[in-house]
Amino acid sequence: DLWTENPAYAAAAWRRRLDRHCESRWFDQAAGLITVTPSWQQLLQQRLGGRCLVRFIPNGYDEADFAGLAPPEARGERVLTHTGTFYGPRGPGTLLEGLRRLLIAQPAAAARLRLRLLGNMGGRFAELLAGFEREHPGVLQLQAYVPHLQALQAMGDADALLLVVGAGERAAA
Repeated sequence: DLWTENPAYAAAAWRRRLDRHCESRWFDQAAGLITVTPSWQQLLQQRLGGRCLVRFIPNGYDEADFAGLAPPEARGERVLTHTGTFYGPRGPGTLLEGLRRLLIAQPAAAARLRLRLLGNMGGRFAELLAGFEREHPGVLQLQAYVPHLQALQAMGDADALLLVVGAGERAAA
């Protein structure tokens, strides 16, 4: 992944200079780089000016991981699932605010809606998540990291998967 070129990178100017220096030294010593998108490959090739090979290997999945999953169970509720960690400027705030508005406008929806956050949320969002749970008990389901197969099963059981990208919490400000 990109480091100092990452859109979520928001270090102070002094730190940016230090990180850029460290990154450049590592690039100077690299025999080659591997990244996960063609656009990042192009960006890194331009930055390195041909000093080493830059290749990309696309993100993918192993079909065999999905072979043993149980089919989703029939249920009367709708489950929205996010797996992984919120990092950098990404967070659940905008999502929770949207759900809060929905549940205020349609209180009966709380009986059939579940937001499952699977992964390490850390302490940064503890009060935000606790406040939402106090307002709408039973809607939020928090679970720490689980083994890969269990995470895949949770995603397969979901009615919708959530991915927070871009500016995240900054967009809500």
